[in-house]
Amino acid sequence: MYLDYAESQAMKGNVMYMKDWSARLDAFLQFNEKAILTDGGTVSHEVAVAIAEKEYGKYQVKYDISFVSDFDQYVLDYPTLKNALNDLDKTMLELRNR
Repeated sequence: MYLDYAESQAMKGNVMYMKDWSARLDAFLQFNEKAILTDGGTVSHEVAVAIAEKEYGKYQVKYDISFVSDFDQYVLDYPTLKNALNDLDKTMLELRNR
């Protein structure tokens, strides 16, 4: 919802500075009954990086399994493309022979 609000502001051409965004974000969080972090938090940088890398590792496994490169997709589509080109060649020949 907050990103929708930000997009709406941009579409209207409203100029906003970082202090404006900070205030609006705080208001948005308060409206949604969420806590506002007022300090650096309690998680160290190293712990945060370790957690992020672990979660990314889970995502990467799923991504790698389902990934199809452009080349692989071309190879998979090649028979269909070849048939389409052959049909196009036949059509072009028929048109030239008229």
